[in-house]
Order: sequence, then structure tokens, then C-alpha cells
Amino acid sequence: FPSQTTLPVKLSAFSVTKQGNNAILNWTTASEVNTSRFEIERSYDGVHFSSVGTKQANGNSAADVNYLYSDPISISSGIIYYRIKSVDIDAQSSLSKVVALRINGKVVTSLTVYPNPFTSDIKVELNADKDANAVLRISNAAGQVVVNKNAQIFKGNNVIVLSSELSALNRGMYVVDLITEEGKLTQKIIKK
Repeated sequence: FPSQTTLPVKLSAFSVTKQGNNAILNWTTASEVNTSRFEIERSYDGVHFSSVGTKQANGNSAADVNYLYSDPISISSGIIYYRIKSVDIDAQSSLSKVVALRINGKVVTSLTVYPNPFTSDIKVELNADKDANAVLRISNAAGQVVVNKNAQIFKGNNVIVLSSELSALNRGMYVVDLITEEGKLTQKIIKK
């Protein structure tokens, strides 16, 4: 059995929150013994971590010490994983638990196209989390784009009406795509 060693740091709290375009890491040590530094490690898959920064440690303390680190966020959606590597003056280290920060990239949270089937015009109703630019694209069954319209959407409920753009369309099935910088939502419609 390996001999028991005292950990250089005892973490009592570790969290990450999103503020603007930064991930704010907060951690508290309940005690530190010969602690040199903290290395902040980030991962996009929760498995492979890389060091993104360091924070000088207090060194020795029996009282709570609070630390803060700001990491710029470079993705628009997904999950970023963080952990803290505590390194003591003898180069021994220990890893914290992993905390996750979910980046919600959806601008548009719902999309409804009606009436469906339609004869002459449609209404595209959507709910957005923030103001954004969007492209409303309608493609035929062969995948050819038949309508391509830029739209400004605003936080809250939006309704985009298409009428004159649809008058030349033949009867059949079409696909409506609402495209924003964070992705696209799709719905099938039928012209009768």
C-alpha cells in the first residue's frame, strides 16, 4: 500500500458561470500546504483537457481563500468542461472535480409554419431568445432553393408573412429552413 500523504490543497467549493463572453471560475480552498499554483484546464469533450491558464496560490493557509479566473468563451453552443490542477512546491499535484458550463446557442427556440397545407401565403411564427439576423429559405423536393429571404428577428414572438414570394410555386412539398448563426430549424410544408 502506498504511504498516506497530505494533499497540498483542500478545495471546499468550485463552480463556473457564464458572464458575457467569459467563463468565470470560482473556487475556494479550505486549507493550503506549500501550494505553488493552480492550473486551469479546459476540455470540450470532458476527456481530453489542456491547460489554459495559471493562478498563483496563497501558499500556506488554514482559512478559506477565494480564487477567481476568467476564461474567454470561443464556442457558441455546447458544453465546456473545467478542472483545477493544484500544484505544490514539490511539483506534486492533484485534480479537482470536473465542472461543466453549458453554452446555450439557440437563438430560436420554436418554429411554426401555418397554414399547412397552404394555397397562397404562409406565416412563419417563431420565438427568439435574443435579437438576431436570420435567413428564411424555402426549397423544393429536389433541394433547389426557391425562396431566400433575409429577416431581422427580435427577442420574443415573431411572425414573418410570405405571400407574393409563393405565388409562382407549383403544388407539392417544400422545406422551410430558418437559419441563424447558431444553426437552423426546419419544417416541411405542402402547397395545394
